[in-house]
Amino acid sequence: MDKAADKAKWLKAIQDDGLTWKQVGDLKGWENEAGVMYDVKAIPMNFLVDPNGKIIAK
Repeated sequence: MDKAADKAKWLKAIQDDGLTWKQVGDLKGWENEAGVMYDVKAIPMNFLVDPNGKIIAK
């Protein structure tokens, strides 16, 4: 997971790769608030979210 020192590289990679979906990162590495909340243990990790925002599969 990305650290604060890598913010410029992280933003450049998003742009270079043409990633158009929502990016979530507070740049706190494995202590990332969203990562902890959603129990992210590996990268990449995928979530299937229903139209109401409920995670229905990981």
